[in-house]
Amino acid sequence: MEVPVPFSAMFLFLLFSAHQAPQVSSHRLDSASLHNLRDCLELFSDCDAPRLDASQLAAARQARLDRNFQDCFDGFSDCDLSKLAPRERALVARSATARNLQACLTGIGQCDLHKLTDAQSQLVSEARRIDNFKSCLDSLGDCDLSLLAPWQKAAAVTAHHDENFQNCLEALGECQRSQLSPGELDEVTRASRVRTLHDCLSASDSDSCDPARLADSDHSESVHPSPHPVPHS
Repeated sequence: MEVPVPFSAMFLFLLFSAHQAPQVSSHRLDSASLHNLRDCLELFSDCDAPRLDASQLAAARQARLDRNFQDCFDGFSDCDLSKLAPRERALVARSATARNLQACLTGIGQCDLHKLTDAQSQLVSEARRIDNFKSCLDSLGDCDLSLLAPWQKAAAVTAHHDENFQNCLEALGECQRSQLSPGELDEVTRASRVRTLHDCLSASDSDSCDPARLADSDHSESVHPSPHPVPHS
């Protein structure tokens, strides 16, 4: 199975293969000179340029150009477009276009809608409608209902109602009993009674037992518990 080559790596390879970096002089370097050359090629502040010979200076100069290209390609503020070759500028422009589209699609980073093509604008609009629909399914208060189609609005209302009903059944989260139907209210009351009965039958939870919340039949069972343990799910 082939592993896809990253976008940036592929273009860097094409760019760097188009020209050969100046060759560093081949004469033997002492340890200090070699260390200084490495600092210059890595663009460290410890680089002592006057100690470099002509070929080493050319290599260090190319290293700075390569670093500048990478900064431009990645959209960093240190980029100096004036130092780029025409082919490099084209690659940087394509990278900026892709990066802007990604930001508009995900909402992460700086998005400039004016730089999108018509096709890209349609894609971004559709992505935002989908994200809005997902937000409406999670919470009606965190979305724009006016952007939903009728079936989406109905689905969002149903999802919100079902979540509220589940919260009421489990006595967890926010429960708005006023939104429940009579049948759902009966289910919630029954679930609450079952929980209370279990608390009363459980010795470890006896302090949480509230006999007043039990129906008459449940109350009698809690006073005279069955010799057989009640299974607990």
